[in-house]
Amino acid sequence: MPLNSVQTTTPTESRTRALTTAQADYLFPWVRPYYSEPLALSNGEGVWVRDVEGDEYLDLFAGILTTSVGHCNPVVLEAVREQMGRLGHTSALYVTEGQIEAARSLAEITPGALRTACFTNSGTEAVEAAVATARLYTGRHEIVALRLSYSGRSTLTSHMTAQRAWRLPGGATDGVVHARSPYAYRSPVGDGPESTKFFIDDLVEVIETTTGGSRPPSSRRRSRAWRGSSCRRRTTSGRRPR
Repeated sequence: MPLNSVQTTTPTESRTRALTTAQADYLFPWVRPYYSEPLALSNGEGVWVRDVEGDEYLDLFAGILTTSVGHCNPVVLEAVREQMGRLGHTSALYVTEGQIEAARSLAEITPGALRTACFTNSGTEAVEAAVATARLYTGRHEIVALRLSYSGRSTLTSHMTAQRAWRLPGGATDGVVHARSPYAYRSPVGDGPESTKFFIDDLVEVIETTTGGSRPPSSRRRSRAWRGSSCRRRTTSGRRPR
């Protein structure tokens, strides 16, 4: 909707209030600002944005996610204009030079044998593609996601997400479990080697108790060695040492 098509209802109503009301009328409830009195932006350049009232603000995001190169970045603008002047979106039935060049550029900087790319429209689609690829490659279905993580807005990725505000209400997707996120800053045991062991032990426990998987063979050997040593000490002393 063009900005000038949203009319104020009273002579004193602000453009921001009129736009906020229109958004509530025409957009899904999940598309809502974090604040009760949000900014209504009209344009931006670099790290600066201007709202519909004419006030300017320093945008510490300078964009978000895939657009975090500043607002109206001239390099991005020129590339988009040049491409759209030649060819817009086409079906995957066709070969396009731009897509191949983008994939080749990625192959030149990715490590090891990573040479092929899968282009998607969003992070949600990227996570869905990664999960599908992993399931096809391993033949397994279960997924270990991380607590406090955000994976996307589809049914699968919202249930992989471990933040209540971003999860779909009711039920869960089969095969998704969660381990602690290895975030040393908020670790209940602090940082350092103890924190590393804490998160590894939690991941192993989640895998062994909530999935059909098991810990790596080297870890199993260490566990068997520890249990054997403990049994020998218990047999010698007549009771398990405390």
